[in-house]
Amino acid sequence: MTYRERVSIEYLTLKVVLAYALVGVIWIWSSDRLLGMVADRIVAEYLQTLKGWLFVLVTAAALYALLRDYLSKRHLMHEVLRHNAEKFSAIFHGVSDSIVLIELDADGRLGHYAEVNEATCHRLGYSRDELLAMSPRDVVQPGSVDVADIMRRLHAEGMTIFEAVQLARDGRAIPVEINSRLVNMGGRKMVLSIARDISERKAAEAKIRNQLDELLRFQKATVGRELRIQELTAELAVLHARLAEHEQGGHR
Repeated sequence: MTYRERVSIEYLTLKVVLAYALVGVIWIWSSDRLLGMVADRIVAEYLQTLKGWLFVLVTAAALYALLRDYLSKRHLMHEVLRHNAEKFSAIFHGVSDSIVLIELDADGRLGHYAEVNEATCHRLGYSRDELLAMSPRDVVQPGSVDVADIMRRLHAEGMTIFEAVQLARDGRAIPVEINSRLVNMGGRKMVLSIARDISERKAAEAKIRNQLDELLRFQKATVGRELRIQELTAELAVLHARLAEHEQGGHR
């Protein structure tokens, strides 16, 4: 039962008690005054009985009205909650990113998954029940992230963004960017994490790095060739000069 529901029930109880007390006081005071004006004892006894039955009917009608109002509001609240739950479920399971809720133990360390969406199951290749029996450590590549540092930042700042590598059931390594934050769920602190597959981004970055490395190698090779051409040109000029001197010496 939520805090709001407990308050609603306590408010209804107090409302019923006060209404009953008020109706009872007014009824007793007014009816006793009217009966005091009746001189005939038989008539007075009849009216006394009638007064009791009328009091029962009036209080029953009041209780009916109060309970009907409460149940109508409760039904409306449940409909709103059901509608919100359906919207949350559609968003939670409809996105392509992995969304998980992770339990925290008494020391604030990561526990098991409390909830996972369909994208998480599809990406990692596990069923929902299998993942709920696992923890993030079971699907993160060892050494790809410093869990202790992540938890320190999470508890200090309430949220953190980091990169990690997740391991699927079939052994595939999936680079992900994870946005984690502390949330309060029913009075319990949990970690809400959204993991985005960045495989394409990593592949593009690797391609760019390879192209840059190739460009640098080409540049070095080109510069080397230009320097060699300059050296050969200088050597050729020296040879031409020596040949010219030799020819002039021969003519003498």
